[in-house]
Amino acid sequence: MLKELLVESSVSGKIRKGIHNQSREPANSALWYFIGLPLMLGLSSYVTWNSIVIPIGSIPMAVGCGLAYLATWFNRYRSSSYMAYRTYGLSILILTLSFIALLTILASFRLNYSRWFLLISYSFTFSWFTAGVLLFKESARNFMIIKGGITNKLKKLSQEHHWPMVHRLPEKPVLNEYDAIVIDMHEHSDPQLLKQIADASLHGVSVKHAATVFEEYSGRSDLDYLAHEGLYDLVRNKVYVALKRGWETLFIVLSSIFIVPLAAFTALCIKLESRGPVLFTQQRIGKDGETFTLYKFRSMTVKSETNGAQFAGEEDNRITRVGRFIRKFRIDEIPQFWNVLRGEMSLIGPRPEQKHFVEFFNEEIPFYSYRHKVRPGITGWAQTKDGYADDVETTRRKLEYDLYYVKNISLSLDILIVYMTIKTIFTGFGAR
Repeated sequence: MLKELLVESSVSGKIRKGIHNQSREPANSALWYFIGLPLMLGLSSYVTWNSIVIPIGSIPMAVGCGLAYLATWFNRYRSSSYMAYRTYGLSILILTLSFIALLTILASFRLNYSRWFLLISYSFTFSWFTAGVLLFKESARNFMIIKGGITNKLKKLSQEHHWPMVHRLPEKPVLNEYDAIVIDMHEHSDPQLLKQIADASLHGVSVKHAATVFEEYSGRSDLDYLAHEGLYDLVRNKVYVALKRGWETLFIVLSSIFIVPLAAFTALCIKLESRGPVLFTQQRIGKDGETFTLYKFRSMTVKSETNGAQFAGEEDNRITRVGRFIRKFRIDEIPQFWNVLRGEMSLIGPRPEQKHFVEFFNEEIPFYSYRHKVRPGITGWAQTKDGYADDVETTRRKLEYDLYYVKNISLSLDILIVYMTIKTIFTGFGAR
């Protein structure tokens, strides 16, 4: 009974403490970004027309600039749940993509627009958000960790952030110096300890479950704890999942002017280097465990799998010279845009695996099948965070990243993955 009361009180304490810890965000930085919107519109209008009053014909453009500003603000606020993965670069990427989309819409529908207005709006927003990041940089949080259970996986984080790991709680005055107590509730049954934690929670000290902290700071969902959360409701943002295919299809159509010439040139290079088909096809497992045909540009020799399915190694001699280049920069994945248009894949999601590997990992790794709750993707959270997996242990770790994505799927997380994928492409991280 005491445990149930403790969990209930820890929730209310978490809310109170969460408000206290983030008070600078709503009180100061939110006001900063709120003021920035009318300033952006007013300055852009004055520079363009020598008046703060925007002409009626240019109102659609001004509304678009305002929406781009709000999109950047919203995604910056939303990305705070990703903790260590919140980046300044992500905000700038969202801002840039928003203005590119705005300019495309204005030009396509031949609406009235001013280059000066757009340039000033973009430059002001860029500068305003840069100043906001510098002025309202969030301070590091300070946790006290009670040893036992999943908290043992926080040892490395505790060393990096100087969080003490203890067996017992100190006196209340000392506790007030910490933002939260971190504990694995399932590992402790000592009534005295539980009473101390409940007491601390009621006095405004937040209580966090170790699995939550692990997920926030690592970007992984711990497999040892997932069963306690209720896997029946793993996909939380079902509305976005339904809308996701629409924006992905639109992106592919709009970018086809660049994709088609690149695909044609790649096909020519493959054909000139070696005999055999340009495309490589293979059966993969998709959403809900259904099988589909995946398309890629061929990067290996024609008889690369005569001995059956196998992982590619670091210096795999089956890979051709052209193949090594297109694999490094992910160009071999371009034909999978067709899989996306067919509804078999998404641009972003867990990578689809071969049936042979899926059957093997289903036996070896718990919850492996839950990665099939969403459509597989060309790129994903696991690919950008953990590179290439070629054994059970690394696949288990990548599954934790995949399940984190399935649980937290959203537009802001997808944009973050796009941003990280761009960096990955230029570094060749995880390519084989």
